[in-house]
Amino acid sequence: MKKIYYSLFLFGTLIAVSCSKDFAEADQTSAISDSKIAKLAAFPESAMNLIESLESGNYANTAKAQIGGSTAHEDFGIKSIDIALDAMGEDMVFAAMSHFGFHYQHLFRYEDYRGSSMLYNNYAKLAHNANLVMQFVYRAKPSSYKTDHAYGRALALRAYANFNLLRYFEHNGLAHGYEYLDETSGSLVIFYERATTADMKAFIEKDLTSSLEILKTYNSSSKEILSKQAVAGIASRYYLYNKDWTKAQEFSLAALNNSLTAVDFKTLNDGFADLKNPDVLWGFDRNAANASGYASFSSHMDSFNRGYGGTIGAYKMIDNSLYVQINDKDLRKKWFYDQKDTLVSPSVGDVILPGGKGRIPALANLKFYETSTSFLSDYIYMRKSEMLLNYAEAAFESGAIAKAKEALEVLMSSRQEGYSAASFNGTVLRDEIRKQRRIELWGEGFNFGDLRRWNLGIDRKKPGSSHIYVPGADVKFEPGSDMMLFQFPIGEINANPKLRPQNP
Repeated sequence: MKKIYYSLFLFGTLIAVSCSKDFAEADQTSAISDSKIAKLAAFPESAMNLIESLESGNYANTAKAQIGGSTAHEDFGIKSIDIALDAMGEDMVFAAMSHFGFHYQHLFRYEDYRGSSMLYNNYAKLAHNANLVMQFVYRAKPSSYKTDHAYGRALALRAYANFNLLRYFEHNGLAHGYEYLDETSGSLVIFYERATTADMKAFIEKDLTSSLEILKTYNSSSKEILSKQAVAGIASRYYLYNKDWTKAQEFSLAALNNSLTAVDFKTLNDGFADLKNPDVLWGFDRNAANASGYASFSSHMDSFNRGYGGTIGAYKMIDNSLYVQINDKDLRKKWFYDQKDTLVSPSVGDVILPGGKGRIPALANLKFYETSTSFLSDYIYMRKSEMLLNYAEAAFESGAIAKAKEALEVLMSSRQEGYSAASFNGTVLRDEIRKQRRIELWGEGFNFGDLRRWNLGIDRKKPGSSHIYVPGADVKFEPGSDMMLFQFPIGEINANPKLRPQNP
């Protein structure tokens, strides 16, 4: 952890802080020195402005290009990780070798490839910068930091980051190293060794519990900032992963504001490019000021844009073996190109000509679409629709079958006319919940992680699969295969030899 724990915030914003020039100087090797932080106590107003800037900077880092440590156009924060992980699953097909192609071939999991460092660095830096926010709040409000909303949000971000590291690097009872705030001294402490999985889970759960308690009366005015519903959504994901079905069901419902309701599909289906959509719980508002050009989600995922996923030709398609399972009455089937001569965008209603027969391949996704050609689509990290699916799965696994069916029908009510879950029972109901999850969340970064937590392998060779365009992509791995696990980046291992043993 030593190598990558440094601040990425734009400390130029601190020049206006009158207390000291020191606050304008970033410490690029570790946390800001205790002597600098101690000065905050003498300037409480400036300290709170600084905390706000640090927190805003951390949210901005979730969508920043090259945050994972590479200069590639496939490194742009959380949404780049989402594409990378979907590329490693079963349900996304690449039309050509391009960015994320080595993920697609399962080669980027190794220690000396940037796929490993991108994943690790993104979340390790997010956790570190959350700790910085906590440290500043601690120094600025020594008697009340445990009730401060900024502190509570930082706890949630730290839990979110550590959870994502846990689920892709944990192996054989060992997780990763971590950093925490010593609440006696106010210093940041690094645990260099690999923590046990049990200890890391306890650490994450404590952060989530404390955050939810602090934020129980808090309402965020911006979807870029974690609300109590979004934190409940993180808890929902964590407890689903941990197979604590009762808590997963509880927090999925809390994320839905304690109401099993869904956003109408016509409202939902706007191209998944706008944070203002009522289905969105958490995301990042992108604009010309924070644009990252070709290194962006829409560049890689919009089939009609001028980026890698469009005119350059590296289209992202749904695997045929999943596509054929989508009911013909299901409106989501229009998310994928059926090879008609004229394309009608299901998202915004535009009539779009493919520019020549055969240019856009069969089953290319039409789900992600922005009217701009400047790659400015907002980044969506969490949706209410996911929470309904989380609830349905947790309810089923906990034995609350009627509730599982109710949640499934609420989700599907505006997607498929006449849909009913009444006849589904046992493993048939489980498979239906999983299938609808795969369809609904296609391209949003869930498939690979879901296969891992369901203890399923990857089979791109099965009958009907369409992983045929990129050599070496038709892989098959058994459940628990090492090929579905990431190694720690070699740079991190070299800087911190205690971060061993290396994953296989």
